[in-house]
Amino acid sequence: MEDTLLYPRELIAERVVFTPADHAQIALCRGAHNRLGLAYQMAFLRLTGRFPSQQPLELVPDVLAFVASELALAPGVIEAYAQRQATVSAHQEQIRLHLGFQAFGPPEREALSQFLREEALHLDHLAALVAQAEAFLRDHQVLLPALSTLRRLAGEQRDWTRQLVATRMMALVPPELPARLDALLHVEADQRLSPLQVLKTPPGIPTPQAVSHLTAKLDGIQATGVLALGPDVAQQQSPESPRPTRGAGECSASAPPRRAPALHRADLLPHADVPRDPRSARGDV
Repeated sequence: MEDTLLYPRELIAERVVFTPADHAQIALCRGAHNRLGLAYQMAFLRLTGRFPSQQPLELVPDVLAFVASELALAPGVIEAYAQRQATVSAHQEQIRLHLGFQAFGPPEREALSQFLREEALHLDHLAALVAQAEAFLRDHQVLLPALSTLRRLAGEQRDWTRQLVATRMMALVPPELPARLDALLHVEADQRLSPLQVLKTPPGIPTPQAVSHLTAKLDGIQATGVLALGPDVAQQQSPESPRPTRGAGECSASAPPRRAPALHRADLLPHADVPRDPRSARGDV
């Protein structure tokens, strides 16, 4: 969720607009402290998509100052309101009904999960998915759950989408390719590193021997057949998908593969921005 300590005044003024119906609700409250408290919670919900914490009452100074100015009240009167949790709680339900917000229940969770699955097809960063989730819930006037809940849901749907994309990619490759990819991750009993980790080792100082070793590595990559795959495989990946071999390079005698086979194999396939001809890389030695 957004940082409750830093809200630009422009954003507050944009989202917090009291309508005549809002003012009518505020006017029903007895006492300046109740009027300010109700208006503050209404503003907080419009700004953040959630209600402020009740114990103690979550106060954002800039939001409180803005609301107090709108009502021509002193910000300090909120202190008396903050001591009455029953009133704070009752006002939250009153505001929810007045503004037409829904609680975050099972139907809303399922709708958000479906939205996140679709977003995860082109977004891979968790923070970006959480931001999209917040925007989705605000647009549909659903109260935001705890940030930990949004992060968990975004992470689950991202993992589900990654597995889906990996499965789709592997369905497009020749039947003999998975075994070749698995062999790159296998660590022999008398070896410390997997063949993949050996391939990823930097060439070092440009010497004839280093060039020879690099040539052998490039020949090995080409022998797997991954560079001969059509563009339809790379197009299955999202623009923000992890780069090739992310996580797979950690495979060693002491750290065997822990991810699902389809994910490991998909990580080894070339992305759209990887050169198809390994010989083009030799000029960099």
